[in-house]
Amino acid sequence: MSDSTAPYQQFSSALNKALIETNANVTVIESQAGAVSQSEGSAKIDLVIAVGVKATELAIADFNAPLLSVMIPITSYEMLRKSGSSRRLPRAMSAIYLDQPWERQLSFIQAAIPNHSMVGVLYSPNTTIVLPRLPQGMSLNAKS
Repeated sequence: MSDSTAPYQQFSSALNKALIETNANVTVIESQAGAVSQSEGSAKIDLVIAVGVKATELAIADFNAPLLSVMIPITSYEMLRKSGSSRRLPRAMSAIYLDQPWERQLSFIQAAIPNHSMVGVLYSPNTTIVLPRLPQGMSLNAKS
């Protein structure tokens, strides 16, 4: 896990519970505590699930097992894959992205603050943005 804040702890607890019910052997390592490399462990590792960007970086550096990266933005995942090509990448690597579609984000904003009709979006130059169809009565200012 990249850190021990509530979202990471909740994800870890839910995943741990689900995997233990299937008799899987689960070890949770927080990135601040330092990772245990695959060569130091006694058991064969079938899958590493890295929760967050820092955990994914450590998993790429320390493990050869297949890697599933979760709770990670697509831009961070793609950057790690590109930078990892010069280093050793796991045999198989995939991700479940943290990113939410613009339509879902705007619907949430409209529900949360219905009396506001103008929304600003700040995004990085590396972000591909396709402006969505806006909910009725909203306007969007987007700048990189």
